[in-house]
Amino acid sequence: MKTWPKRNIFKDDVDKAGGLSKAANSAGFSEKTFREYYDGSRTPHWISMPGIAIGLGYESNRYQ
Repeated sequence: MKTWPKRNIFKDDVDKAGGLSKAANSAGFSEKTFREYYDGSRTPHWISMPGIAIGLGYESNRYQ
């Protein structure tokens, strides 16, 4: 399974945000989508990564 290079940073950020539900809500994504990113079964499109980072309160290039 292919995973994105900065997935571990994303996982840490999700944990710091209070878990999948809170992080997904904050970033404006579905919890299902965030769970798939978190467990590595899905990789966000490069265009989604800045939106995820900004939604979680970080700079847009955090996951790229």
